[in-house]
Amino acid sequence: MALAFADIAFTPAVRARQDRLGSGRYASFLAPERSGGDRLGAEERTFIEARDGFYQATVSETGWPYVQFRGGRPGFLKVLDERTIAYADLRGNRQYLSVGNLDGNDRISLILMDYPNARRLKIWGRATTQEAEGGPTAELLLDGTPAERAVVIHIEAIDWNCPRHIPRRYTVDEAHEEMTALTQENTALRTEIRALRHALNTKNPKLTQRTKTMKNLILSASTMAVMAGTLLLPVTLPQSATAAPNTFAVEMNTMEIDGLDIAYREAGNPENPTVLLLHGFPTSSHMFRELIPALAEDYHVIAPDYPGYGASSMPSAAEYDYSFANAADVVTQLIDAKGVEDYSVYLMDYGAPIGYRMFADHPERVTGFIIQNGNAYDEGLREFWDPIKAYWADPSVANGDALRAFLTLDATKWQFTHGVGDVSTVSPDNYWHVQYLLDRPGNQEVQLEMFLDYGTNVVEYPKWQALFREHQPPALIVWGKNDYIFPAEGAHPYRNDLTDVEFHLLDTGHFALEEYGAEIAGEMQDFLSRINK
Repeated sequence: MALAFADIAFTPAVRARQDRLGSGRYASFLAPERSGGDRLGAEERTFIEARDGFYQATVSETGWPYVQFRGGRPGFLKVLDERTIAYADLRGNRQYLSVGNLDGNDRISLILMDYPNARRLKIWGRATTQEAEGGPTAELLLDGTPAERAVVIHIEAIDWNCPRHIPRRYTVDEAHEEMTALTQENTALRTEIRALRHALNTKNPKLTQRTKTMKNLILSASTMAVMAGTLLLPVTLPQSATAAPNTFAVEMNTMEIDGLDIAYREAGNPENPTVLLLHGFPTSSHMFRELIPALAEDYHVIAPDYPGYGASSMPSAAEYDYSFANAADVVTQLIDAKGVEDYSVYLMDYGAPIGYRMFADHPERVTGFIIQNGNAYDEGLREFWDPIKAYWADPSVANGDALRAFLTLDATKWQFTHGVGDVSTVSPDNYWHVQYLLDRPGNQEVQLEMFLDYGTNVVEYPKWQALFREHQPPALIVWGKNDYIFPAEGAHPYRNDLTDVEFHLLDTGHFALEEYGAEIAGEMQDFLSRINK
């Protein structure tokens, strides 16, 4: 007897093609001394009963093949004996194409896939159907789910097919196993970093490079597992969890402005109203990574990184004048180059004085404010600002060094987690990402320059407030009320100067998007829809 699958599959036409293309060696599978391939062993049984789906082909009376996917819980395809498998046929769309084909031609072929391990088993057989009331269907069910019939397949041949070109895909459960391993590795690395940091505090210089290496490993592991909420492994979601694909791609671009490469994120149709997103300290446009896709269907969204932040150029503080005026000028040049005439603007932390400087220069271009913990009033500068105010009054080395504590990992983590109701909503990737940028050589001096220059914004507060009263731009205020840096005392005065204000205090901290991103996006969509009618 020839090898069973070859006896079925290697028809005269197939063998002729093999001969023409140099694959005649497959004829050996038909040799009398080769036999078998029509029975299931232990390996095949284990493989079959672990599958949660398979591809099934039948042939119609007109000769056309029909392929469908059958899915269920692992084990729904059962091995009854070495030459028989069966499954319970649940009610589907009631077209009955497969079972109808089997009524006319009992031939059937299955392909069973193990994507993570790049394995594939082919099965040829002849199928019979046994209606539920008269056959063994009940024995095939896992949970007593009502089935219409049992499909019983008598195996004629099997073949373990070549794994080449099988893509590696994972279900959610399988990906969770991969991520669990990454998370455990991440935890171990964090523990080692804490120990190394403690050792560094004892001024052991030999450990400095080791700490930097470990930090880079942490960043890599975190990025693999969670960055942007996206798995880098292809993941097959179960049908109930499948979401519509995001068709609004966010482009990561750069533009040369004043000799600097200014990075910015952009999404949406430029013909739509523009929304400008201005980030705070010590972040970048990364803080808007989830907000941008939520707006891009209806709006043209631009989120720049200021000089010295994110992916933009970071010349040394000796080579470049880091100031809020220059940051505002760079952003203005960016939107001018993009052809933006008017825009709504999201103002957060440092983004507020940058945006208000742009508003002061061209108030007619601003169609609305979205103010998220962005201050323009003396009432909003409380205890947190005392050491910074001391630096404004006396920009000495000692007063500057006192502010370096704001640039440590502990301080960065505190900014993201202080005042947050559910800390689990804040991904550690946020503060590790930010700290990596803060730790670049020379960046602390950049931040000290910006701390010092912030005092020039306070001088402008009365001017900006007068412009609010004169031009009355509509405003949406979404403010984390537990913020210690810019507390809610800075939110209320806006209502004294602006008449069209939607006002929301959120039970969270400084980076409100991390915990209330969906709520803020929803409020923004309603607000922007109203002001852009």
